[in-house]
Amino acid sequence: MSRTFEVTIDSAPAELMSKAKKVAQEHGATILGDNYSGALSASGVEGGYEVIGSTVFITITKKPFFVPWGTVEKKVMDFFHTRCV
Repeated sequence: MSRTFEVTIDSAPAELMSKAKKVAQEHGATILGDNYSGALSASGVEGGYEVIGSTVFITITKKPFFVPWGTVEKKVMDFFHTRCV
């Protein structure tokens, strides 16, 4: 089962993804792709992203069974709202 989360951004996709890739690498995560779509993985969580206008759609396709979806959502939102601004 997968879930998609939406994050509204205020910056240009190129600026956001540049910062996101750097922050991800610093924390042992991976973001591969361009400014508009790609794949991401961290700590057993895998998925992809797509940027449409001022919204980033993050679809998580795999997570450890013992990690609740609420925890995954919180981490995704924290990453994009706190660490990538």
